[in-house]
Amino acid sequence: MEGDKKKTTSKDKQAKNVRKAYTRITTDVKRRAMNLIHIRLPEKVLEMQKIITGLPLVDSSSIKAIESEIDAIGVMPIDSKEFSKLDPCQRVGRSAKVSVGKKRKLDDGASSASDSSVDYREGEERPAFMDAHVSSNKKIAELTNTVKKEVIEMIETMGVIKLYIQLNIPQIEDGNNFGVEIQEEAVGEISKVEDMAFAMLDGINKYFILRGKLVSKVLRYPKIKDYKESIRELDGKRYVRLKMACVDIRNSYMTLHDIITKNEEKIRKPRGVCASYMLSVA
Repeated sequence: MEGDKKKTTSKDKQAKNVRKAYTRITTDVKRRAMNLIHIRLPEKVLEMQKIITGLPLVDSSSIKAIESEIDAIGVMPIDSKEFSKLDPCQRVGRSAKVSVGKKRKLDDGASSASDSSVDYREGEERPAFMDAHVSSNKKIAELTNTVKKEVIEMIETMGVIKLYIQLNIPQIEDGNNFGVEIQEEAVGEISKVEDMAFAMLDGINKYFILRGKLVSKVLRYPKIKDYKESIRELDGKRYVRLKMACVDIRNSYMTLHDIITKNEEKIRKPRGVCASYMLSVA
């Protein structure tokens, strides 16, 4: 019996310690959420507004900066020794005359190069795809990094606020659920913002993949002007999308701050809200 009592006492202490640790976590979540709602969200609106103000809707100078590099790509064969002396930027779109060993007959009738496994004849030109270097649009790359940073922060912020609201959802009961409906609608709005943020991250990856494919096409077929034009159009469209992404981030912060602060009492104490109250968004 004494052993059982000791085991029970030990379990009770362990459970008590777990409850204390859990309470500390939930208290910290609520504290962080209140700080985000009342301080950080308005700050982010001001920060995003500053970024948006510094960005023109269409940055033609940014697109022009990459055009000269794209137009410079062409087929200009040179000697392999001279080609090896060029830096990567100078090798863009050029071909090298590759000197390979003469082929010799093997016993089984197959031919093989004496000092190279590349099946090129002596003096034959080959495109220097592996040596080509085409940089990204620097302006777009910088703005992409800025947007990516803001999106990641927004995802973390939304996660904390959504958890705070969910922790305030009371036990399910019949009737008097208008406050709970307000909580659920607020959580739904936050989930939409999170989906938008993840879509923005996916768009960043897809842009670089598509641009890389188009650049490889320009290197392979430098005389086809449409590939070069497609890169210019892609860069221009991407810049506009990034600008609009900044606007969407700012608007999301403003909307959520407005909804939560107007309905803060209903979100914190849903059961204490009169049934006639509805979500205020006006």
